[in-house]
Amino acid sequence: MYCHNFCKSSCQPYLASKNQKIIQNQKNYLFYLCDAKRLKADPELGRAAYLCNDCRRCEAFCIYDNKSVLQNNRYSRSIIFKNGLAPGKIYEIEKNLINTRNIFGLKRKENKGDFDVSEKYEVMVYAGDYINYFKPEILENFIKILKKLNIGYVLCENEISDGLLALDFGMEDLFKDLMKLNIKNIKKYNFDNLVVLDPHSYYCFIKEYEKFGCKLNFEVTYYIDFIENNISSIMVKKVEDKIKYFDPCILGRGMNIYETPRNVLKNIFDKDDIDLNKNRKESYCCGGYISLFDSDFSNLISSDLINEIKNFDSDADVLITACPLCLNNLENVKDNKNLKIYDIAEYISINMY
Repeated sequence: MYCHNFCKSSCQPYLASKNQKIIQNQKNYLFYLCDAKRLKADPELGRAAYLCNDCRRCEAFCIYDNKSVLQNNRYSRSIIFKNGLAPGKIYEIEKNLINTRNIFGLKRKENKGDFDVSEKYEVMVYAGDYINYFKPEILENFIKILKKLNIGYVLCENEISDGLLALDFGMEDLFKDLMKLNIKNIKKYNFDNLVVLDPHSYYCFIKEYEKFGCKLNFEVTYYIDFIENNISSIMVKKVEDKIKYFDPCILGRGMNIYETPRNVLKNIFDKDDIDLNKNRKESYCCGGYISLFDSDFSNLISSDLINEIKNFDSDADVLITACPLCLNNLENVKDNKNLKIYDIAEYISINMY
């Protein structure tokens, strides 16, 4: 609580708002006071607790080791949520997850394909909420890659949320319910490998499920690793685009996955200089899940990244990422018609022959 604020200059929500309550050490102190009954939480503190989007950029700039920003945030939000002090849309998301088993409260489109629960498949593809409701073209393009590789796949006709957002927003019991139902649905099918298209879902399967007592009896692979494993069979046309790669927070700082996406892009498209000015642990944030309940504020954060590209990587034609939420948030603020933004699977698919 009494450090030297090294995180302040790295915290994009703070820089966008100048709200001291967002900064980790300030927020930790305020919730310490709440726990000690020396301070009463209010909606303003509640909103601040949710305006940190777990990007962990502060961890990359902090001089101290062994921090747990994510656990601090979940703890503070659980207090806020239970006391009814979170932003109103957070409670709408809770209702959606309870009633429809997805973040957006929408009826899910049925997966096309005649999938037989008794048949054995090489892979099951798990898309996640952000792809199903924001960017379904990512799933469509990945399926094109699978078909090109002649790999048998199955989609869960009743795919539900992985539950990570519920956990991050302070709804631990709801997360546990979603986790159990999700695994029950997935285990109806017979497959060798669960290939996950969203880094949030991949993080949840790998980092959270076992922590909460759910042991998986199948292999879980992120789709970029899957592509890398099949890279010799993927043929693409030569592209002249000036490509830059943007590191998603949860994939990079969250799981330390930096090189695999770069290896895929460099080997498939024969590109070398694909790093943005700020990359890997110093990479900017896209605004994250703040866009789900405060799009105006999220847009301020996303705009910082777009402006960074304008100032330091203005020759880029194509910005590629590996996260549907990043893709959605950046497209919302992109004001350069010459800059195109793709997911890795999309960009590979449209250039395959």
